[in-house]
Amino acid sequence: MDRFQKQIVSALILAHLIGTTGQARVLRIRQSPGSSSEVSRALSAQRTKRIQFKIRTMGDGWDKDGVHLAVASYEASDGVVLALTHYQCVSAVAAQEYFMRAIGKVTRITKRSKKKDKAGRVVGERAEGVFPASSPNEETTSAVLWTFGSDLYEIRSSSLRDNRELEKLLSN
Repeated sequence: MDRFQKQIVSALILAHLIGTTGQARVLRIRQSPGSSSEVSRALSAQRTKRIQFKIRTMGDGWDKDGVHLAVASYEASDGVVLALTHYQCVSAVAAQEYFMRAIGKVTRITKRSKKKDKAGRVVGERAEGVFPASSPNEETTSAVLWTFGSDLYEIRSSSLRDNRELEKLLSN
């Protein structure tokens, strides 16, 4: 797929997410319930509420290496703001190189595994980690990154739980 075709696909995906009217669309995700203890039941009731994601901003461009990327900012119904960056690399090898570069910037990798599709086939690599604060007044940022063929996805926010839920939505 050439660069122009990738731009078209990216635009179609973004158009699908915001709908044909151009207005933000709310995306709903159901979370799994927790265990049966009293505290877990309370947490479970909170977790089973549907998280809704609303697109705040979106755009696209090229990075310093000439890789096309699409960016979007989401606001979750729990108030968390998430940043999604979708790198559209020229090959799966290039996406893996970008993945390695990205996880090299994290302070701590908390989980790393193979990314699997619904059928259980390995389609890429996945990592969860913590990025350092970009200034002394900011907190660290949790992130979920994964490759899928020649694409690299990176979601950052203050909430790993919200990152995982947005990943599930985007992976379906």
